[in-house]
Amino acid sequence: TGGKNMELLYRGTKDGMSADVFHNKCNNKGPTITLIKNDKGYIFGGYASIDWTSCNNWRSAPDSFIFTLTNMYNIEPTKFPNTDTRYSIYDHSSYGPCFGAGFDISIDFNSIITLNSII
Repeated sequence: TGGKNMELLYRGTKDGMSADVFHNKCNNKGPTITLIKNDKGYIFGGYASIDWTSCNNWRSAPDSFIFTLTNMYNIEPTKFPNTDTRYSIYDHSSYGPCFGAGFDISIDFNSIITLNSII
């Protein structure tokens, strides 16, 4: 019926909050959706339209985007377009998923303050 099958690749609360584990489980698996829930209960994330590879560089992925599902502003779920496709994702082995040129979403497992889980 045109639907896509989805598979849970990584869950921080189950697999461990580690860039190594994230990349071991998510690299070369195709496009991914990252869901993040912070300590305030807000849910947001990003869509990477290309594989994670641990290439330690910025990557262009024009179809990638970030989104919010629940947030402190009580706005409805919103998709934020990728405005500078040269810096769609930061694919670095020392970081979890990072989206956007200004690190619009950046998961540095070494300095997590408000992240509860990547679900």
